[in-house]
Amino acid sequence: MSATGIDLIGVPSDLGVRELGVSLGPTALRLAGLTDVLELLGFDVRDLGDVPVRILDDPQDTPHAIHLRSIEHYSREIAIKVSESLAQGRVPVCLGGDHSMAIGSVSGATNVRKDLGVVWIDAHPDANTPETTLTGNIHGMPVAVLLGDGPAELTDILGPGPKIRPETICLLGVRDIDPAERGLVERMGIATYTMYDIDSRGIRAVTDDMLDRLLAKTEGLHVSLDLDALTKSVAPGVGIQNSAGLTLREAYYLCKRLGETGQVVAIDVADMNPVNDIDNRTAHTGIELLSLLLGKEFNFDYRGYLARQRDAARPPTARAENGS
Repeated sequence: MSATGIDLIGVPSDLGVRELGVSLGPTALRLAGLTDVLELLGFDVRDLGDVPVRILDDPQDTPHAIHLRSIEHYSREIAIKVSESLAQGRVPVCLGGDHSMAIGSVSGATNVRKDLGVVWIDAHPDANTPETTLTGNIHGMPVAVLLGDGPAELTDILGPGPKIRPETICLLGVRDIDPAERGLVERMGIATYTMYDIDSRGIRAVTDDMLDRLLAKTEGLHVSLDLDALTKSVAPGVGIQNSAGLTLREAYYLCKRLGETGQVVAIDVADMNPVNDIDNRTAHTGIELLSLLLGKEFNFDYRGYLARQRDAARPPTARAENGS
C-alpha cells in the first residue's frame, strides 16, 4: 500500500490580524521538524512552499475589512493549491499564519468535496462581518465568510455563494464570543461547544456529539485548528494566549478521535507565533496534534528520551569524540 500523500502549504500571513510574528508560523513549524516527523511516520510529503502574501492595499481603504484586497489575493492562491491537492487524492495541510487563511483552504476543499464537514477548533467563533467587527481584522471573519455572510471578494472565491452550510460546521473550544457573533451563530443554528460545555460534559461526550452531527451529514472532514484554542501552558506561541483553553490531554483525545474516523481530508494549523513561543513548545504541540489528525502518533518528549538513552548507552570515549 502506498503512503498517504501530504501536501504542506505555507501561508505566512499576518494581514488578517496585524500582529508581529504570526507570519513566521510556517517557518517555525518547518524548523521544528514537521517534514521529518511526517516522513518518519510513513507519509509521502511534498512541501509546496509558501503562498505569496503581498500587501496590495492600504489598511484605510477598507477599515472594516482591513487588507481586503490582499487577503482576497492570497485566499484565491490557497484555494487553488488546496483544490489541486485534494483532486490528486492527497491531504492538503495549510500552515499559518493568521486564521484568515481558512477562507482560502475551506473554499478550495469544498470545491472538490461538496459535502465536506468542518471542525473549527478555536477559542473564537470567527463569525464577525464588516458590519459587526470591533477591530476590522479579517481573521475574526472566516466562519461568517464561509457561510456566505461577508464581502463578495471573499465569499465568492472559486465560485459565488456559501462554501459550507450551518449544519456542516461545528465550533469547538470556544471561549470568547462577541455579542454579534453569538447572534449569527444562534440565528444559523451552528453547533457550538464552548469550554464551559467541555468542562461540564467532558471532552469525550462533546466529541461524540460533534462526530454524530457531522458524520451523518458530510463526506470528509476539514479540521481547522487554531492553536489559541489550547491553554497557554501548552501553547504560549499564539497571538492571544488562552488561560482557560483545551489541555494537552483534551486536545490529544479530540485530535486522536478525529484521526480515527479516517475522514480527515484537509487540515489547517493556524496562529503559530514563534515570537511568543517557549522552547518550541507550541510548534511541537502543533506537530503532535497534526500527526494525530492524520491517524498517527508522535511524541517529541519520548523521542528525546530515546535519544538520551541511546547516548547514555554509548561508551564514554565515543561520547567524548562527538562532543557529548
